[in-house]
Amino acid sequence: MNAMIDSIDLCNIIIRKAGPMNQLKVQKLVYYYQAFHLVFFDVPVVEDEFVAGVHGPTSLKILKNYSRYSMDEDLKKKYSMRIDDPLSKDQETLLDEVLERYSPLASYQLEVLSHSELPWKEARGKCTFDERSDIPISLSTMKAYYGKFATYTEGKS
Repeated sequence: MNAMIDSIDLCNIIIRKAGPMNQLKVQKLVYYYQAFHLVFFDVPVVEDEFVAGVHGPTSLKILKNYSRYSMDEDLKKKYSMRIDDPLSKDQETLLDEVLERYSPLASYQLEVLSHSELPWKEARGKCTFDERSDIPISLSTMKAYYGKFATYTEGKS
C-alpha cells in the first residue's frame, strides 16, 4: 500500500539518501517526488500544499521546519537520523529514480527548472518575479504536466 507520509520524514529520507543539502534543494526534491507520485500512484505522498513561491514550489511546513537551518551540514546533522522508512517498495523505487534524475542538480538549477515548468508558472499567474505568493500549485496540473516526462521503470503495484 502506498500511504501518505509526513513531509519532514520524507525530507529525512531524502537527506539520508542524497547527502547534505540546503532547504531550497530539499524543498524541490520533495516537490518533484510529490509530482511523480501523483503520476504513478494517483495520490499525493505528503499532505503539504506546495505554493508558487518566489524561489519555486514551496511547502510552508518544510520551510518553517528548516528555516533555522541554512547550512548543508547543519541540515544533515539535524535531519539525517535513521528512521524506519514508511515508504512501500514501489514508493522507494520511485524516490530513487526521482533522486537519480534531480539530486545531481544544484538548488539554484532546481529553482530555475521549476520556474520554467507549467505548474509553477500557472499558479504564479500575474505575480511579478519577486512578489511573494501563497497561491497553491494545482495537483491536477502537476499530474498532467509531469505525466509527460514519466519514466518510472517498476510500474504500479
